[in-house]
Order: sequence, then C-alpha cells, then structure tokens
Amino acid sequence: MKNCLGDKEVAEFIKSNIKKIIDVAGKTNIVFPPYKAIAEELKENYKSFAEALARKNLAGYDQMTKKNKMMIEMYELAVALQKVAEDLLQEIKTTSKRSNFLVAASIL
Repeated sequence: MKNCLGDKEVAEFIKSNIKKIIDVAGKTNIVFPPYKAIAEELKENYKSFAEALARKNLAGYDQMTKKNKMMIEMYELAVALQKVAEDLLQEIKTTSKRSNFLVAASIL
C-alpha cells in the first residue's frame, strides 16, 4: 500500500499532537481536578476505556497482537476525542448565539 505509514511514525505523530491538545485544553478557564495525584489510576481507567471501545467496535480484537490492540485503542480514543470536540463546538455555537442575543436584547 502506497499511503501506509509505519507504526512508529503513527504513534509518534499521535503522541506529539495529543500533547499539544492537552496543553491547549489545560489553558481553558476550567479548573481541572488534580490529575497527578491519581495518575496511575487514571491511566488504568483510560486503558480500560480504550480497550472496551476497541472490543465493542472490532470483531477479532482479542486475537490481535498487543501492539495492534494498542494501535486500535489509540485510534478509538482519537475518534472519541473528535466526536467530543464536534459536540463541544456545536454547543459553543449554540450558546454563543443565545448569549449574543441576550447581550443585544439587554442593550436595546
């Protein structure tokens, strides 16, 4: 296949871009809980969630190699992230229209 990338390149690309996403998301005006205090527990929760998504969506997941399972899990989490981002943008658009209307109404 012409357009295929190696496993290492894909994993490095995703890891570096996710680091950027985490850094940007951490700059919002939301107070995030102290993740570092329970980092190992969260890591296990995220892994379990990714595994459950992959197992639900892919027949034959259990017969894959560990590396391939992890690639599928990473893909599933990326898709989930995309869906959450789409929903968030829709919510922002909806609420910003309402708040703009309220601001305009209060000015009048």
